[in-house]
Amino acid sequence: MATDDWTLSLVFEAPGGAFHVEPRRVHGALGDALAQARRDGKAGAFGRTFLGFSAIEQTPQTGAPETSAMVTSETNPVKPMTELLGPHRHEDDGRTLAETPRCVELAGLEAVQWWALEGAFGAATQVGVALGRCASTDAQEAKAAAWLVGESIAHQQQLYPVTPEAVPFVVDLLCAPQVSCRAVLAGWLHVVIGSAIEANDAFSGLIAFAAKLVARDHAGAMASHRQAAKEVAVRIEALLPRLQGLTEDPVVGDKIKLMLAQLR
Repeated sequence: MATDDWTLSLVFEAPGGAFHVEPRRVHGALGDALAQARRDGKAGAFGRTFLGFSAIEQTPQTGAPETSAMVTSETNPVKPMTELLGPHRHEDDGRTLAETPRCVELAGLEAVQWWALEGAFGAATQVGVALGRCASTDAQEAKAAAWLVGESIAHQQQLYPVTPEAVPFVVDLLCAPQVSCRAVLAGWLHVVIGSAIEANDAFSGLIAFAAKLVARDHAGAMASHRQAAKEVAVRIEALLPRLQGLTEDPVVGDKIKLMLAQLR
């Protein structure tokens, strides 16, 4: 059986009866890819019901780096037909990969409608999934999840509507010594705080004004960035006592001190 890249359309039923279709890119032999996509579908429900797949296609191998599969959900009042695997049906054994055990559970993570928030790569479903997997007992999976979280909430130092929502969970993870990817998460939180401070200064106000004169889309992105920065500042202020308690931590203490110095 060949090993390939696949793009699957995952179908969710949202509260209120709408249906979301979210493409997800997976890699491997098709049976394994479907099992992985089912795991991602269940993990990415966040108040919705995962129904299955409405389409599957082989993704051309272009040699370009693999990008996140997060895209804006398509909302449709008509239920998409699921399990349209066509000629691939014989390769689907119905398996679902199990989630790797976690060393800590993040309280409140499942209550957030991550799919309704925007991140760097579209709908932020996978941000919520990745935050949970940062606590994986598989260090490699946890590290990959931490990088996905960071790229999604602070890509190229840009902040997004999902960023302030994710920050408290990042701090929860930093406060759990058993989490293996804390150093990566601390680095990204440092980026978030630095970007928030810069976005809230007078110079960034001038940049936003200039952006309005140049391009509406760019101005909209800047406005979203600055709004996220304001919300991040509020969240960080509330989280300061917890961050201050990490200054002597052997893994993240030095990075935390740098963050606190920025906030003075």
